[in-house]
Amino acid sequence: MSDQYMFGPQKISDLLAIQEALAPHVFGVDVDVFDPLPLKGVKSIGFLAKMDSGQLDFDLIDTMLQYHLIHCPIFLEVPFDFEMKAKDILIVAHSVEAHVVVSPPVSGNAEDWATWARYVDEFVTALLDLPQFAQEVLPVTSYIQYMSMNVMGYQPATLTDNPMMYEYFEKNMDAPTMDALKERMHQTVLGYYGGQAEFEIMVHSTLSALHDNLKTMGEEALTRIQTALDNGEPNQISKALLEMLERKAFPSESSAVSLVQSAMDHESGLLTGLEVELGILASSDGDEEAITALSGLILDLRQLSTYRKS
Repeated sequence: MSDQYMFGPQKISDLLAIQEALAPHVFGVDVDVFDPLPLKGVKSIGFLAKMDSGQLDFDLIDTMLQYHLIHCPIFLEVPFDFEMKAKDILIVAHSVEAHVVVSPPVSGNAEDWATWARYVDEFVTALLDLPQFAQEVLPVTSYIQYMSMNVMGYQPATLTDNPMMYEYFEKNMDAPTMDALKERMHQTVLGYYGGQAEFEIMVHSTLSALHDNLKTMGEEALTRIQTALDNGEPNQISKALLEMLERKAFPSESSAVSLVQSAMDHESGLLTGLEVELGILASSDGDEEAITALSGLILDLRQLSTYRKS
């Protein structure tokens, strides 16, 4: 973990000077200067929230925007005693697609921990009030996901095995404090929806809608692949496949079969190109479900390609 993650606090000006030796995941970064060039080789980065004249610091926002433009995952680390409303923070974070970490205190002061718990509560309500916010709000989203998995009959042994989550929410937190926070979030979520039964209805309805939506997106991606095959545009094929992988949006089996059958009607060079694109995606680090689906399609393509040559 130490080779992959670097935790602060640390000034971005210092990191810019030593960036060749940086870990790929850097957190606790204080934006003391603005630099338009992102750090080299960074795969995710966490910035310390700070204010200027009652608002988030402009250099901080501009810096987050630079990393957003290169599609680097961003985390806005908000101290437990930060003097800004949770909803206002989420609105700004949403504009740059930044995740939010509500950082606990490092002291053993009981009042500090109580302040943090109240702030986390505020983020629970703010998140539920902003359904358009699609990023993580930690530790809130991880616990709501945990509650949702319980409704679906699955209970993981731990909330997460993410090294960042361990650093911020497990390493320095005793079991009673963690249990009290979970119970507090639990009651806040149930109170928001009106009780356990209402929460369960929401979970089942959301999952059903999500399944239908992902299937629709998968079908749309397949339509674009079909058009690309018709027009001889392999780049568009690649884009559609990447979208399927990133969104975990897979079409129905019958549609996938139709695509493969259609591919048979085109020149073998284009079919081979499609197979290569799929192979590249399947060899990358990706979701197990995605790899399984793509591998199945690769197998179909190979079998049909062999059939066509025979």
